[in-house]
Amino acid sequence: MIKKLVAAFFASINLIALELHDFHGEFVQKVGQEISYRGEIYLNREPLNILWIYKKPILKKIYVSSGKTVVVEPRIEQVTVSKRDSGKNLIQILKNAKKIDKGIYRAHYEDTEYTIWVDKRDLPTKITFTDKFEKPVVIEFINIKPQKSDRKIFIPKYEKSFDLVEVR
Repeated sequence: MIKKLVAAFFASINLIALELHDFHGEFVQKVGQEISYRGEIYLNREPLNILWIYKKPILKKIYVSSGKTVVVEPRIEQVTVSKRDSGKNLIQILKNAKKIDKGIYRAHYEDTEYTIWVDKRDLPTKITFTDKFEKPVVIEFINIKPQKSDRKIFIPKYEKSFDLVEVR
């Protein structure tokens, strides 16, 4: 599960590589034919902060900032903290993103190819890739608006009683 969340994180970074702006909107993420997620996404470029709020099928929040990803899962009362050197990864992805057609970009990261569609405002409309389990993943963005979000929403919030898991 963490690998899918990390894949979503890197898909988000690919959007930044395309010179996209701060934005907020909704998303639908489909993994193969079996799994479908819905929620909201907030992205601020400077400094890099991403918040994925999964609302369906269950509530989950993924907070991404430079060097750290925090996954809050209220249903199981758990918080997972992963530290990654996302700065180096971001630079690599920025170097590899290529425009392949009008509004379509392709990037490679860790043996995964991402295809990213953007609208005429350079806001994302869709990302596709195949995950490490050979499942096709499609993330569609709906009602995306260019908007810088209040930095406070990117601070992870959870009950002190939740179990804390650190992934290295």
